[in-house]
Amino acid sequence: MRFTGWCDTNGAPEGERVRVKVSVAAGTARATSAWRGAALERRVKEETPLPILHVWTPDYDKITTDAGERVAVYFEGRYYDDVFMRRRGSNRNEAVIGVELSAANWPKRKFKLDFGRRRFKLNANMSRVSEINLNSHYQEPGEETYMRENLGFAILRRAGVPAPLTRHVHVRVNNEYYGLWSLIEQIDKRFLKRNYLFTGDGYSLYKAVNWKYSNLRAGDPSLPCPYATPDYRREWMNDGCPEIYRKASKPRDKWDDLWQLTNDVIERVRRNPEGEAHLLFDHLNLPSLVNEMAAQTLMLGADRCTKNYYMHRDWTGEWTRIPWDVEDIFPSDKRYGTSLCKPSECAATANLYCILSCEKFNSPLYCDRNHPQDIFYWDGSRPEQDPRSTYNVLIDVMLSVWPVKEMYLTRLRTLMDQILATSFVDDYVRRKVNLIRKDALRDSKKWGVGAGRAIDQGVNNLLDVIVPTRRKQLFEQYSYMIPPSIPSNARVYVSHAQRSGDESYVKLSNPNGFAVDVSDWIVSTPGGWTWTLKPGSVMGPGRVLFVVKNAKEFRNRATWARREYPQGLFVQGNFYRDLDVDDPRMFTVKPARL
Repeated sequence: MRFTGWCDTNGAPEGERVRVKVSVAAGTARATSAWRGAALERRVKEETPLPILHVWTPDYDKITTDAGERVAVYFEGRYYDDVFMRRRGSNRNEAVIGVELSAANWPKRKFKLDFGRRRFKLNANMSRVSEINLNSHYQEPGEETYMRENLGFAILRRAGVPAPLTRHVHVRVNNEYYGLWSLIEQIDKRFLKRNYLFTGDGYSLYKAVNWKYSNLRAGDPSLPCPYATPDYRREWMNDGCPEIYRKASKPRDKWDDLWQLTNDVIERVRRNPEGEAHLLFDHLNLPSLVNEMAAQTLMLGADRCTKNYYMHRDWTGEWTRIPWDVEDIFPSDKRYGTSLCKPSECAATANLYCILSCEKFNSPLYCDRNHPQDIFYWDGSRPEQDPRSTYNVLIDVMLSVWPVKEMYLTRLRTLMDQILATSFVDDYVRRKVNLIRKDALRDSKKWGVGAGRAIDQGVNNLLDVIVPTRRKQLFEQYSYMIPPSIPSNARVYVSHAQRSGDESYVKLSNPNGFAVDVSDWIVSTPGGWTWTLKPGSVMGPGRVLFVVKNAKEFRNRATWARREYPQGLFVQGNFYRDLDVDDPRMFTVKPARL
């Protein structure tokens, strides 16, 4: 049953909210009441082509603190009461890396909105979420474009990497213009489900949050703070541990699987890359990991080695990485201005953050032990400030195992051809400029960004200098490392298939003398059985890939395969429809576009 009513809003100012208390009672039953609301935004909508996010707060200043405040929100016809709003961002002193202020202290804050049970609708096509993030587009690594994070996540999604959805919004607080922000989808259980990542019993999700120690280094079990090793002061541990990882799945106090990953998998391979490489194939979702690595390299993601990512483990025990906070993509040198660094400023002893120009940052090997994220001057007096270990141990290990490194470089080449060599970036940026320019100029004036760093100069610098420079680096400067494009006549075939319950599999073989990126290739039979190979699937020359019905069971039982392929069992699954044939000649393997 539906009831309607009306409210006379004559005289109410534009942009103001209207709240209505609705009470429902049946017979002698006690009445049930709830507040509903709306914003009078007809004329306000004329100010912007963007959707408007209205916020009403009793304490304007409190929402900009960690303590936060309870607010009301109205967005696209939906009113949300009792929403918790607070600032977000690191409080770390960033001066040593050329950043004027930490994100938490930017005048134009980033925010977190927690809706509790009042689920927020980011757009009409996705389910409701309990949390949403507001990115302020302040202090970008170059002239302001108001879209670096949006572009970054768009590139990741285009590459097939699970990445948050974003949406630019015009924000008003207490019916006053506040600025241009972007809604960023939260990485939570709903995000995992939307991206077909496992959320059932046995899954885990950890967020890397430390500037240094959350780089997947092995923990020291003898320390009160095991991952704060080897240079965090022991006496400080008596007062508590620094936050290194934040577990985002239940149970919150059980970290055994992360310990197994860092100490029993990554560390063992680090110590013995040739003898223990099989552990990477057994415990990692390698296609997903190399795909994310390649996409980050493509867009020169600069703030990803030690933090700004999640580690997800599914029920098979495979780990993958989910990117977060990608606002530092396509950076300029020294973060501010448009000038490029001189060659002398790229010397090994230089501590300038010439991220675009210097090999120490722009190399495809960025985040290995020879290409750490931080290079600031350290005088040796405070060991905990030593920046030399700000690389990612997992990436370093993956790049030390040739079959995995070959997968990564081959996938990087594919993404270069599909994204960087096309008009994808330019088209996306031009489309967004047309949508947000009016709001961006207004925001620039309000927050003191200034005409010199307004959106026009930022976008021009991005498209005319930074992106072309990155293209030249990957296609020319690093062509000795990155393989050429895969020939159009490259083929992969089914060499064996077996129909045997949970141990059923299809064995793919690469007969070519070069690696083949089989991302999104389709394996099929005339009877209708199909499997689409996952983004990031790369088969080295002469190597095989098993598409299996049950990855966990196959790894446990297929001892013959381990004997035959001791360097690593490349497994992909699970397919749920039983095989209808087991004759290899009945299978077709081809790219999706053919």
